[in-house]
Amino acid sequence: MKLFRKPSKAQFGMALKLTVSYSFLLILILFISMYFYHASKTELQKTLESRIHAQLFNAVDTLDGDLSAMHGFALSFAQNREISTMARSNPGSSDDFFINSYKTQQELISNVPMERLLPITSYFIYFPNSDYVLTTGSCSDMELFYTRESFLHGHYGEWHDMIANENAEMSLIPLSKYSPSSEDFLYLVPLDSYLFYRIPAQVGFMVDRRKIEQHFSGLFSPDSGYLYVTDLNGNCEFQIGQVPSDNFQPEHLTDLSYQNNTAQFQLAGNGTTVVRSISSANKWRYYYVMPVNAIQTSLRPYQNMYILVTGASLLACFLLIYFLSKRNTRPFVRMGNQLETSLSRSQQLESTLQRQQPIIRNSYIRNIMLNRISSADEMDYIRETLNLTRTDVSYYVLYIVAYPDGQQTDADPAGHTQEAESASPDLKAALDKRILSGLKEFFGEPLYLFNPKGHNYAILLHDAYDVTCEGLSEKIDRIFTAFHKKMLEECGVWTMAGMGNLNHLLENTWKSYQQAMESASYASSKHYFRCYNSLDLNSDIYYFPDQLSESLAGFITAGNRSQVEEIFKFIYKENMEKRSLSYPKLQSLLMSIYNTLCRIRCTISDDSAEEQIQAVDFRLGEYLSLKQLEDAAVGLCALFKGKSSSKQTIHSMQDYINDNYRDPSLCLTKLSDEFGLSESYISYLFKESTGNNFSMYLEQIRMKEARRLVTECSVPLSEIYREVGYNNPNSFRRVFKKTFGVSAKTMRDSLTRESER
Repeated sequence: MKLFRKPSKAQFGMALKLTVSYSFLLILILFISMYFYHASKTELQKTLESRIHAQLFNAVDTLDGDLSAMHGFALSFAQNREISTMARSNPGSSDDFFINSYKTQQELISNVPMERLLPITSYFIYFPNSDYVLTTGSCSDMELFYTRESFLHGHYGEWHDMIANENAEMSLIPLSKYSPSSEDFLYLVPLDSYLFYRIPAQVGFMVDRRKIEQHFSGLFSPDSGYLYVTDLNGNCEFQIGQVPSDNFQPEHLTDLSYQNNTAQFQLAGNGTTVVRSISSANKWRYYYVMPVNAIQTSLRPYQNMYILVTGASLLACFLLIYFLSKRNTRPFVRMGNQLETSLSRSQQLESTLQRQQPIIRNSYIRNIMLNRISSADEMDYIRETLNLTRTDVSYYVLYIVAYPDGQQTDADPAGHTQEAESASPDLKAALDKRILSGLKEFFGEPLYLFNPKGHNYAILLHDAYDVTCEGLSEKIDRIFTAFHKKMLEECGVWTMAGMGNLNHLLENTWKSYQQAMESASYASSKHYFRCYNSLDLNSDIYYFPDQLSESLAGFITAGNRSQVEEIFKFIYKENMEKRSLSYPKLQSLLMSIYNTLCRIRCTISDDSAEEQIQAVDFRLGEYLSLKQLEDAAVGLCALFKGKSSSKQTIHSMQDYINDNYRDPSLCLTKLSDEFGLSESYISYLFKESTGNNFSMYLEQIRMKEARRLVTECSVPLSEIYREVGYNNPNSFRRVFKKTFGVSAKTMRDSLTRESER
């Protein structure tokens, strides 16, 4: 056959070179795939550890809730008058002791439903003064109670000493020592810590071990490890699972170096992972210890899939190398030419992308500072894009105003002067370039810069997490003074600046931007740098700009409760703590916030979530107060919660496009204004959810409708382009032919001929 015809010397040499080249390429791909497999495996292992930590945290929180409920149950006993009387009396001195015990037993019987909600099997009340124990069915001395519970006879003295020991309170004491058949715990709660006066009594809860283990059941599998729990002093509270007896010391767990509550250590020659969680209620420490092979077992399907895919890829590559080496070399020459053309186009696209990168970057910084990011998903995407993912820094904004005439004049708050407005575009561009170069020199790169208007520059900066605002103000003052002098000497430009307060979260940078802009307006020729902390804001002008109102509305409709609460904290701090508002001004502030909430309320139909709507309307209908308005805003936020997920947002955008594809002005900018998201984030969502970018998706919708109009309707061909949202008939004809392979006229004519037959 022609395929196996003896090749020429030149063809053989080319085929040999191709074989060697592709073999090296195959090896490179193999190494790259191994690297990505290792990276993916590491990331997947971290994700698994994070999931285990989340499960452990939820279980600890549930157990804390149970212990808190038992303390609340004990509080009800502390408030009982009969129990208080019995605790201070003695059965030998008066018959009232047994009368009160009878009354109390009746009340304890009524608490049975509450008892069933707790992780306990029973409980008792112990009175040390009389050495009596009260239960729902009896009132007897401690020794009789001990016997009735079928505890071991020889351990009564130890039991009695343990009950009287204050160190045994608020701990889970195993009952196996007094009843070998029991795996439950005793949890003692003193009643003398709840009220102002002392009540010498204790409530003993018989805690069901099985119910406690159920809280942590999601952590364990057949090859999993064990849970070890200690109190604040390192004493063991309880453990779940089989703890190894050899080479295990509990203090090893506390001495480990934890990162994100996870640590690694060697136990009996085997790698072991420890996930830690600390209770916020009683400071107990929960250590979940699992062998590394347990994690590797969960990764085994992933590993098998990788081996299968890699093997199939290697086989396909070997076959490709074999057949390419056998064929004539001329197709490879043509392929080389095409490759050069493709590389040239790729370089052009990459160059275009690099030119657009600063614009996209500035757009992200602008949205951060102007508080135009309503969803957490968009903020995460922007944070990753700008490489601002560190959590150990604080963010703040420096707002700089430049006066090109060389001195401070009577300019507007934005820093515009008549000389700056009348300057030629070339002079403005040259000046901007000089100022930008100076900013990079003094404030470093990368420079997160936003140019609001004119010669105004807002810079997003960050510093150490534990730095104080006063110390940072002095540092920035020195840097800006040097920058100010250089601009004045070299460019004849007078600059002034204001610095906002620190924020530990990037999404709260909008507060620092507002503060920096306000600080800059207080700067003068004598004090050309002002820090917001140093301003005297004792005025009778309330602070609630339109931008803050828009941000509040955006976060409410996005269901972002944390940011809604953050805005109300910011409003309270700016107006109640830093300003002295008169009563009329305070009412004006509340009315402005009220109007914003009412505008959002009017967008919700009365038949959706009727109870929540009524609760919001009730709060809006009461007297105006900042707390009342915040509760109403949180209620509105709850109504919108869940509607801001990326999947639902994409569905909403698709519905919007289906309803408005006839609009020629439909574009990413219009979607951005409609849904309050940045254009690049919308493009990212479309690519992730549909596989196509926005323009391709819109083109498919329009072409589908165009084909329907051509084949099923009698609309004139000259009018179809308007019906599907095109301004130019030539553009429509070009896209139609590219999509269907024929023109609209040819498609309609062929259908007409078929119908005539």
